[in-house]
Amino acid sequence: MPWWILLGYLFLEVLVTLELGEAIGGVGLFAEIILSGLVGGVILVNFRYSLEETFLALRAGKLSEGEFIGANLLRIVGAILLMLPGVLSDLLGVMLQFGVLGGMAFRLLYPHRPSPKEYPRDERIIDVEVIEIDQKKDTKD
Repeated sequence: MPWWILLGYLFLEVLVTLELGEAIGGVGLFAEIILSGLVGGVILVNFRYSLEETFLALRAGKLSEGEFIGANLLRIVGAILLMLPGVLSDLLGVMLQFGVLGGMAFRLLYPHRPSPKEYPRDERIIDVEVIEIDQKKDTKD
């Protein structure tokens, strides 16, 4: 990651945190940081349940492999951002939890691949099953 992106993020983080601190006060900002850290921790602790749900959806064919990876990875990143102190990281973490940024970021990083249900079906193809029957003839020598 280029250093100027990190520097810009840190500048915006300080700016947004100071603005919210002026609006709600020091105690309110402290409570927001503690509350968002606890919420992020709870999300990480309960991640195994959401992972199980998305895994079942993947097995049922409702999610593609990319959607499965994207949903789980972005949920973890969102929980970690919620645990970090700062208002901007909390906003980004909440947006990742609800999929606002996740869908956009995933579409930018990975081009659309059709899921198995989206592939065009060729009506000329016939599915068949071949059953071999082994018939032994009685031969007398």
